[in-house]
Amino acid sequence: MKLSQSHALACALVALASAGCLSDDDSSSGEASWNRTTASTSSTAGDLLQNLAGWRLAFVSKQPGDRFPRIYSAEADGTDFRPVDDLRGDKQTPNWSPDGRRIAFRWNLGAETDTPLAIINADGTNFLNLSKTTGLKGWAPSWSPDGHKLVAAAGSKPSTPPSLYVMDADGSNVRRITEAGREAQYAQWSPAGDWIAFTFVVDGGFDIFKVRPDGSDLTALTDDGGSGTNNWPIWSPDSKQLGYGREGSLWVMNADGSGKHLVTDVGGVPAAWAPGPYLTFGCPGDSDVITLCAIRADGSGLTRLLGGIEANFPGWRPRR
Repeated sequence: MKLSQSHALACALVALASAGCLSDDDSSSGEASWNRTTASTSSTAGDLLQNLAGWRLAFVSKQPGDRFPRIYSAEADGTDFRPVDDLRGDKQTPNWSPDGRRIAFRWNLGAETDTPLAIINADGTNFLNLSKTTGLKGWAPSWSPDGHKLVAAAGSKPSTPPSLYVMDADGSNVRRITEAGREAQYAQWSPAGDWIAFTFVVDGGFDIFKVRPDGSDLTALTDDGGSGTNNWPIWSPDSKQLGYGREGSLWVMNADGSGKHLVTDVGGVPAAWAPGPYLTFGCPGDSDVITLCAIRADGSGLTRLLGGIEANFPGWRPRR
């Protein structure tokens, strides 16, 4: 598969998540899908939201008066709503640093080949364009648990498939850790620090892999090959499980690839887990708005977050 084609398929999966992952059969409304899926879990939803008191999310939204989509942060219930950036263009996948002070993200300036790696303080100060230092553009960076390093799927030329690169948090000491010419996407460093999970494009499909931060022990966790839609892995806080998207749904498996099971078909990736206590993802809100939901790994407690405002690309802030 050519680079442009695989990028297009990845974006199609993201678009499905942004649309609530409803099929043509669900064309009546997003609310119908919500009611069908939460009928057996609504009794625990209130408890889940209570347990999220004090947890803060970063996310992307375009509010009235915004020129472009912006990164915002808020408490899980939607209170203390704050804008982070006012940059032109779109933003994707805000990832908090382990100290909760900075946010790394993908800055989309209008083309898949023009997406700098960037960092900004949570209060909107000290914007850093990492691509000016590294010469790399690509998918949003993920922090190492000590906050000293980042990993990103990126490339130096638009015609080059992105590989995984590890770098210092200021963009120095860049090292490629996956082979050149094999397209990698959506890297996430495990909370334990010993693995990096990511997506490889395999025969035109998508499979989940993991690799050590030094590039050793490359391990396939799914093996669907050309028919694969496995994408966007997210670690559990204890590093023992991975959430991931599959055919517009959210799944979980053990960190060795065993125990794969469906969590919900209300939505899928982009999603977030560690360091938050629940999986979080885009889901149908009221009046055709896409908002964020949280759910337990066993599929219980499905709950809308942020008061149901328009939001996508969730990222949990570490508790301090």
